[in-house]
Formats: sequence, C-alpha cells, structure tokens
Amino acid sequence: MVVIKDTKSSLVKNYGKSFIKNLTEFSEVIGYTIEEDGNELKVEFNPDRPDLFSFPALREAMKCFYDRDYWINRESSISEVEFRISGNVRKIRKYAIAFIASGRPIEGSLEGLIDYQERIHDNLGKNRVKVSIGLHDLDKLKPPFEYRAVKSDSIEFTTYDGTVTGTAKRILKEHPKGVEFGKLIESDTEVPVILDSDGGVLSMPPVINGLKSKVDEKTRRFFVDITGNDRKAARDAYFLLLYEFQNIGYTVYPASVTGGAFTEIGADGYDGREINLSSDEMKRITGMDPSQKNTIELLRRMGYMAEPSSAWISVKVPGNRVDVMGQVDVIEDVVKAYGLSRIREKKMDLPLIGTPNRSNDFSSLLRDAMIGIGLQEVRTFVVSSSSHYRHFQYVGGIEIRNPKSLDYSVIRDRLHINILELLRINKRRPLPHRVFEIGEVYSNGEQETRFCAVIMDSKASYSSIKQVLDYAATRLGIGSIEIRQKKQEGFIEGRAGSIFFNGKPVGIIGEVDPDVLVRYDLNAPVAALELNLLEVEMLLQ
Repeated sequence: MVVIKDTKSSLVKNYGKSFIKNLTEFSEVIGYTIEEDGNELKVEFNPDRPDLFSFPALREAMKCFYDRDYWINRESSISEVEFRISGNVRKIRKYAIAFIASGRPIEGSLEGLIDYQERIHDNLGKNRVKVSIGLHDLDKLKPPFEYRAVKSDSIEFTTYDGTVTGTAKRILKEHPKGVEFGKLIESDTEVPVILDSDGGVLSMPPVINGLKSKVDEKTRRFFVDITGNDRKAARDAYFLLLYEFQNIGYTVYPASVTGGAFTEIGADGYDGREINLSSDEMKRITGMDPSQKNTIELLRRMGYMAEPSSAWISVKVPGNRVDVMGQVDVIEDVVKAYGLSRIREKKMDLPLIGTPNRSNDFSSLLRDAMIGIGLQEVRTFVVSSSSHYRHFQYVGGIEIRNPKSLDYSVIRDRLHINILELLRINKRRPLPHRVFEIGEVYSNGEQETRFCAVIMDSKASYSSIKQVLDYAATRLGIGSIEIRQKKQEGFIEGRAGSIFFNGKPVGIIGEVDPDVLVRYDLNAPVAALELNLLEVEMLLQ
C-alpha cells in the first residue's frame, strides 16, 4: 500500500477548512482509507492510482468532483530548452525525456514534491530499476542539456549533498547512493550523465544528482529529467510528474527533445488519448443506462473530457491516468462518480441449481465452530508484501516478477504474518481482537490450506489460544493432540511449540515475540496458532 501523511493543521492551512471533510467523503468514491492519530492524518492507497499519491493531487481531483463549474486545463506548449540524447547512452539506460516547470519559489511545497518523486521511484520505478527522476534548478544551469555515456573515471562532480567530490567511479564506491544504486548501471566502465552546455554535471541517473543543479525552497524554475529502461514506466513517470507540477501551480513546458525519445516512449498523443465509450457496453457491464448528457457530466467529475456522437461517447483520458487502459476502466469511473451504493442489486437468473462443494465441508465445520465461540473471520490477500519477510525467513518460493507494487510481490507462506498486519491497521479499535482465517498458502513448494486463529488482548496468553485449539480439535473430531515445546520463528521461546496429531507435525502455537509486536506497532500481547488443515484431514481419513 502507498501512504501519504501530513498534519491536520497543515492541511487546513494549505487547502481550507472543508478539505478534511471532503477528503473523507471522497474516500468513498476512490476507495482509499484514512487514519487519524492526534494531529496527524494518513491516507492509504491501493497502488493503482499513482496520480493521487499527494495532497495537491487529491485537492485537484476533489475540486473537479465537487465543483460543477471546474474543469482541469492541462494545455502546454513545447519549451525552447533543448534536451539532446546521445546514441551512445542507449545501451546503458535507453529512454529519456524531460520538461520545464516554471512558477513561484517552491518554498514549503518542496518536501511534498520530493516525497511524490520517491513514491514514483518506489512503486512505478521499482526502486529506480525501471525509471528514475531528477529535479534540477534551471536558473543555475545553462541549456542546452545533453544525456550521454562517459567513462566513469573521466568525469568529476560533487554530489548534491556536498559529501563526495571526485570521479563518477569514486562516487559509485564511496557515496551511500552510489553503493545502493550503482548496480543499476549496466556497464562496468561507462556511466550515463546529464550535462549542461558548460559541461556541468546535473546528474548521473539513476544514482545521484550533482551539487550544481541542487534545488532548494527558492527554486522557481525546474528542469525535470526522466530516464529509464522501461518504455511504459518512463512515459508514465513523465506525465505523473508533469501533472503534479501543475497541481502545485506551475506552468509546464515539454523540453525540445532530439533523439526520438518522445515518440519512442509513446508520450506523443498519450495525453488526451481517446477511448470510445459504448452505452450498450456500459449497460451490459453495470446495468446502468444514463443519458449521454449525464454520462459526460459523470466523466467530467472524474477528470475526463468527453464529447457525444451518435453511437458512443468520445472520452479523452488525461496523461496522468496511467491506470486507464480501456473502456472498462472508464466505465468503472462512471460507476464511482454515480455512486456504487445507488446501483440496484439484480438477482442473477441462471438455468442451474447450486449444490455445496463437499471438499469444503471440513473447513466449513471449523468456520462454524470458531464463529460459535466469538471469533471473527477475516480474509487477507494471498499475494502479500515482501516487506513482511524482512525479519522472517520466506519459505514460499514464489515471488511475483515485476510487481506493480511491492505490497503484492510474493505468495504468502503462512497466515499469521498477514493477520498481524491486519491487527496493526485496526489497532485503534477496542480490544479484544479475536480473529481467524482459513486460506491458501504456498510453503516449501506445496500449496496448503491453513487455519489460523489469533487473539490480541491485554490478557492474551498461551492458555487462551490453547483453549481455541482444544475446541477446534473437539469439533473436528481430532481427539488427542500433542504439543511439543519448540522454538518457533516470531514467537517467545519457551512459550511456543509444535502441534502434533498421530505423531506428525500439523501446526504451531504460542505467544508472539514482543520484538515482532514492536515491528507491527502493536501495544498488547498476541497469541496465535496455525494448522495445516489438509494434513489434518488426510490423517483423519
């Protein structure tokens, strides 16, 4: 998930008294969640709307949604600032594009702008692997600019923070950013650099910027470069940043690029690209059949421009809506603007008679038993975040290649880690939390159906979770189970063990280690158990 945060007092000061109220109401439209902690306010997004990953972007989206007379005007003209792309850099970092942003001194908006840049790096850019962004103070530089490859030991500059001065080769070895991102440069002897006409180094993408072009709160004219090895990521980052500068009140001008990059990354014509919306298709998918006039108004509220025709509505998609790929995405936004709660339910008329899936009887019996003793069933995602396994050994063996977000990058190998994250999200709700989940995991090369029960309470202990296990065993007809004390990852040593049935290990039980609770920001004891239901069912047969 992507989180943005600020103080409520700052949000009211910058955006007005009604901003927080509108922000809460707008969450029902878009689908983000809001968490308040004293004066701090956090907004948590799914990763599919990077155009909204800042408060200025949310302000613009809400203006458009709530103000019937508000239209977002995104016209811009090509700048005379030239950005030349040398052919020799293509083998190292293939794509490059740039734009100019001009306006008032950036002042207090700088921190938020850099935060947005880093969110693009982390999510869209996959930690700069696919794309990276450089922000430069144009008034300190002399155009035209050139992007080319040079020998790493032949060019010298000072890093943006002034800590290292020397050759690019030295900076890659000595500066923390060089050590972290130097491996992304696909050459042992050459590095990509962006230079001004005086030969000054603006940056060595995707690693680090130079001191010469450092931005500060007085910067009022920006040169923004986007470089990468992924065509779509470079295009998307370009429009996301271009729109973000407009959100904070800047006028933007695409740089005059020589080297074919603008056309090459698909940026030409992407802003304002047209999608034809069919009324018949919208009715088929949603059951809605609004007039063209009403549909166009709903589209305007979601930031689109639209024009009617006899057979369809021609919809122009903003460049920063990188999530919109076709007609279905546009229809989804029409539904959001109309209001999901206003759509009437319709009973499906199918020429079939349903019967229970007998393979689920075992799980259903356990589910009914847990609900009967006051546990609440929860569902967490099978595709999970790799960040959960920074302190746990991952034994699932399945990672998602090129995930859209690191929040969905591995197939989970156990249930209780995801439930700990769920408890963190709900930590402000009154205790006790008594929850369970029955779901699929992938562990040591095998798909398994697991049952997990977790209790979070001031009095949660091994005894309390053992009572849940005993009741579950009785209802499932397991009979005699054995618990052997054994150190379990993430649990308190001496207060955890393995669950055995018919002499075979089928699960774990214990009190969660306080260090784990601290990592999940939980302030009450937690006890948990996890069973391999497939193994238990096989042993019963």
